[in-house]
Amino acid sequence: ILFEFVGIFFKPPPTVKEWPATIQLDGQVYNPLTDGRQFEDRLIDTDVAVSGSVNLDIGEDDNKGKDPITDATEYSVPIIKSNGETADNSITVDQTGGCFSLPEVSAFLLFPPNAVEETVTLKCSRVKHKECEVKPRDGEIFVSRILKVEPEGVIFKKPVTVLLSHSLDEDQVFLYFYELFVENLSPTGCQELKTERISSIEDIPKEISNKEILENCLPFAKATIRETCTLVAATRARFNQILIPTNRRYAFSKQYGDNAELKITFPAGVTEKILILNVQLFPADAVLNKDIRLNKSLVYAPIIRVSGQTTPFLKAVDVELTYSHSDVVNIEENFLPVEKSIQFTTEYGLLMHNHNETGLKANWQALNESHDVFIERLRKDQLKFSFSVKHFSDVQPMVKTSTAVSFVPPMSASMMNMNNPACHRAIVLAVYKSGGSPKTLYAVLAPKHAESRLSTKWNVIGLRFTSRLKCEEPVYFCVPMSDITESEHLLLKDYTLRFDPEDESELANNTDDGGAFHAFLEG
Repeated sequence: ILFEFVGIFFKPPPTVKEWPATIQLDGQVYNPLTDGRQFEDRLIDTDVAVSGSVNLDIGEDDNKGKDPITDATEYSVPIIKSNGETADNSITVDQTGGCFSLPEVSAFLLFPPNAVEETVTLKCSRVKHKECEVKPRDGEIFVSRILKVEPEGVIFKKPVTVLLSHSLDEDQVFLYFYELFVENLSPTGCQELKTERISSIEDIPKEISNKEILENCLPFAKATIRETCTLVAATRARFNQILIPTNRRYAFSKQYGDNAELKITFPAGVTEKILILNVQLFPADAVLNKDIRLNKSLVYAPIIRVSGQTTPFLKAVDVELTYSHSDVVNIEENFLPVEKSIQFTTEYGLLMHNHNETGLKANWQALNESHDVFIERLRKDQLKFSFSVKHFSDVQPMVKTSTAVSFVPPMSASMMNMNNPACHRAIVLAVYKSGGSPKTLYAVLAPKHAESRLSTKWNVIGLRFTSRLKCEEPVYFCVPMSDITESEHLLLKDYTLRFDPEDESELANNTDDGGAFHAFLEG
């Protein structure tokens, strides 16, 4: 049944009576929009098969008797502040609905009209990550504050939209390698909800009339709920689950944006039993420690992780990893020429393989010391690695930039964190309190989603930190004594803050002997 709205702007849309979506059955004509229940009963009674797809909405709803086009419900509401700024924030929702700000949790709740039967008061509190009974599943990371909406058991007649502000750095690397989702944290475990990324003011639901208030809280994870629950935004590296047959060849190929492509070829007879494997690719700068990432004498390609294998393959499996990055341009051409394939020996770098058959947490070995590995520089900014393995785990390629690089550090567990690969955006600010004694300079480091809260608390607009940060990474603060020269700095007894993706951190320093100009630099 198909109706095409031709010239919809030149004539009004059809009414229910004119709607051409009718079905003739036993000499009678039925309109699914008005006779849905009767039509369904006749189909059951007569056992008539209807070809094609007929989508009937025969349930009771608030739009019964309305034209589905001309009578569509639209509404617009301003953001309402909750009743307090404490962890016991509460909101009162009536049949008119509304959008409620929950600053303690960096979240917003949008109730459409008639979402509740009668006026109800909801408690919206924050649960700290460490105190939450439900923990992230393997490979997942909580990236927002946890919102708990109580009391339990309150059912909403219409879907309620939830916006959870988070601090993830949503660059191209994130879009290709990671996924963002909202989880309902029930006592029985985590339930993933259908999630939408809100990265700009234009993406914010149109029902919010003063959406500019939300700009400093971007980005959001958006989901809808039908009852009170506990919610958090989470992320994980994208993965592909593949099924390896026993008697035929299988090829896996995955493109990760413009930066990486992974191909794995399993020959026929590689396993005696059907295998289910999970394939992931981690960007190196998201899992390597900061000191390693800053070493520009080496180029680090993404880490390949294939999990689910318990015994070695019966035949070798071929792997190809193609990687494009501006860092590859730093490799000297006389060291690694363009359009030339060579054997990737330890003279050029290492292909590290974390071999877990022994059960050790970290047993890194140089695969190119015992296996044939080849590297080809396809373009000035692109490399391709080719090798074979009989047992998968984590594989990390590292390439020298020139013959002058004589040492490649051996991999160890302390060099990377595969369990917390998320990169965050942070806010930094310095607040000078000169009204009391002692005069105090506060250095503050916080996740991006705390930007609005910090502005209210300190009455100062924070600066967005230029570098992406990982959990527990240190940030060092110093204060120039003059706006003319930065060579003289105020000595800070405490000068290091470590990034916490859930909470803001601050340091207080006595500055009674300091100068009039107070600012900070990150180092």
